[in-house]
Amino acid sequence: MEFSFDTRATLLTQDTTSYEPEIAAQWHNNQRLIREQLIHLFGADSFERKLEDFIALGPAPWSVIARHNLFLNHIRMSFASGAYYASLVAAGALGERILNQLVITLRNDYQSHPATARVAKKDSFQNWHTMLTALSGWGVVGADVRKKFEDLCDLRNKASHYDSRLTLDGTDARPEALEAVRLAQSIISSIFAPHGGPPVYIDGIVGQSFIAREREDDPLIKHFFIPASVLVSPQHEWHHVGDGAGVMLDDETYHFRHPELSDVEFANHVAGKHD
Repeated sequence: MEFSFDTRATLLTQDTTSYEPEIAAQWHNNQRLIREQLIHLFGADSFERKLEDFIALGPAPWSVIARHNLFLNHIRMSFASGAYYASLVAAGALGERILNQLVITLRNDYQSHPATARVAKKDSFQNWHTMLTALSGWGVVGADVRKKFEDLCDLRNKASHYDSRLTLDGTDARPEALEAVRLAQSIISSIFAPHGGPPVYIDGIVGQSFIAREREDDPLIKHFFIPASVLVSPQHEWHHVGDGAGVMLDDETYHFRHPELSDVEFANHVAGKHD
């Protein structure tokens, strides 16, 4: 499965006080290398402030590959660079874009659902409540994710529409921007996580994610997860070819020997537990 993540913010804050000296030294060297990467990325001017902001964002969420991965990276770069208002507005815009993408991509799969009536025809939507009502009705987002979208919408409106009672005047918008970016990250992580257990992923496989057969026809899985995945047999290997790139090597004759495997059997074959 093709996905993205960035855990450098977490690695920079790793507490090494209880580590053996050799292990602690390795960690400190890795942290030094990450700091050097970030200096080249963000520039030396006001770097300690930029580093603090980068760490405050936390890790970028694990997510299957879609356009939001790139846009979220732009938002994180803006925040760490000190462009707080820009990242605040962009986080709200990304939330609205994700809602539109979900609704417009999935609605044909829910044509007969009562929640589809208000989102059946338009090519784009600005009303978050309408989109969230549809997605909640379809079971795509639960109450927790819906609340995060609603909180992000409130921040978006505060940033985009002037109100003397909610003004950002006299501030740099950092607290609001940080909250908005964290909400966007949490939403993406909740909806597009490329790993986990049942019911989405096959149970009993460590270090790899395979979509459960019974979920392959789920609209969200069908339109977002499967296009980011590779069909493989249990006997496969990811071969690195340099610069972070790689190719998937698979035994293309495996299905002749084992034409039909249940999810449990597939997990056993991955673990080498079969006849």
